[in-house]
Amino acid sequence: LVDLNMPMMDGVRLAQVLRNLQPGLKIVLVTGSQDLNIRHSQGRLFAAVVAKPFTAETLLLTMGQVLHGE
Repeated sequence: LVDLNMPMMDGVRLAQVLRNLQPGLKIVLVTGSQDLNIRHSQGRLFAAVVAKPFTAETLLLTMGQVLHGE
């Protein structure tokens, strides 16, 4: 679970680094960006994108879908 905007390294770069270390890793992006191009252009890098603000239920549902293929 990574945020698009983080100090030192953004979520896209972190996901790229993590994928190089573990190619099959499932990564979920959390973003407050309303720019759909940013969110959709990363579709292959991220297993899912969760838009802020979100509820705990939404996050749990998304993580379940990603981890268990539900």
